[in-house]
Amino acid sequence: MGVTVAEKAAALSLPTALAALLLLAPPLLAGPPCATCHASEARQWRRSLHARSMEDPLYLAMRGWARADLGGQAPKMCSNCHSVALAGGAGRTPSVNCVSCHRGAGVSPGPAGWRVEPGPQVAASRPTASSPHPVVVNPRLASGELCLVCHGELHNPRGVPICTTGQEAGPPGSRPGCTTCHMPFASHVFPGSSARLLSQAASLAIELNGRQAVVTVVNLGTGHALPTGSILRRVRLEVFFQDKTGQELGRRSETFARTLEDAGGHAPVPPWRAAAVHSDTRLQRGERRVFRYPIPAGARRITARLVYSRAPAKLLERLGLANAPDLQPAEMTRTTRGL
Repeated sequence: MGVTVAEKAAALSLPTALAALLLLAPPLLAGPPCATCHASEARQWRRSLHARSMEDPLYLAMRGWARADLGGQAPKMCSNCHSVALAGGAGRTPSVNCVSCHRGAGVSPGPAGWRVEPGPQVAASRPTASSPHPVVVNPRLASGELCLVCHGELHNPRGVPICTTGQEAGPPGSRPGCTTCHMPFASHVFPGSSARLLSQAASLAIELNGRQAVVTVVNLGTGHALPTGSILRRVRLEVFFQDKTGQELGRRSETFARTLEDAGGHAPVPPWRAAAVHSDTRLQRGERRVFRYPIPAGARRITARLVYSRAPAKLLERLGLANAPDLQPAEMTRTTRGL
């Protein structure tokens, strides 16, 4: 006969009822057993993009496009980052959830090699005086190094970089950890492109040099490139000139993004078609970039602003997501100078 739940509970000094939940329930939910004791963290997590990692409209649309191009191998490739495999081939988590981080272990580098291990042992960022289950302290949780298992480095099957946040951030000790910005006060919302973080990501200034407007952008509020992560993301600098009535006299713009090309040199292309990086105009950590524009005759005011987008407008139109509320461009910061 197998070992009973009660016998396992006794061996682990666990209450039998809680042991039943931990040992027998599918390790998939941010509800019981985790939310039984960690209700606040569970509520926060449900508001996060991690909770919707397999349901996000942009993800589903891109996955459908990839399936049309690649067939059955596309979902497996996509799932490597948007869910976590259960040990022993028992399936995958339905999202990036509690067990993804707190019961995960690496069998090989990168997200494809991360597994949710069975059993009640739970990783934590610090020791606890009392817990109904075994706890092992993992300093990588507190430092944010664990985030880089999935967010650190990713290439497509041809070796083209798709995500390089870890490389952009630099070696441990040379930068603040991911949790400094993305888990304030241990929040499990994991803010990424929140209004607060976007407003702090870069500085923007306008100076005058004769009949030129000198616009300076500095990536001083992130620990990585701006933008980072998904190849679809971009930041746009928009500069426009107005006369004394507010009439626009001219507009200039710059885009900060990494763009991919296929084997024929066509760009932009989705990640699975990419054979090389076509261009990379993103602002690296701490980078300062200066742009000079002629001032139109009659201009009395110059405005510059930075706008963040999760995906290009033309792509969202192609995918039928142009009006999706969560995918609308977001202004990061703006500055105005009179003439």
